[in-house]
Amino acid sequence: MKLEVNLDILPPAVKDKLLRDVKAILYDEYGYIHHDLENFTGDKNSQYYIEMSQWRQSLLDEARQVSTLLAQERYK
Repeated sequence: MKLEVNLDILPPAVKDKLLRDVKAILYDEYGYIHHDLENFTGDKNSQYYIEMSQWRQSLLDEARQVSTLLAQERYK
């Protein structure tokens, strides 16, 4: 599922809060998956492990994008 939001219509304080919340959620989810994968004792070539690793990376990438947006908003 992909959600698109036009951040430009939001007041600056709301935009900042929304981005901070999204970033926190992404990092929380990343942390849970990272912990599970670090303690995984099964086959690391399994479909499950590969898909979870890809998901972990995509969460990290998205969190970094949100961090970049936050930084850009602060320097406008």
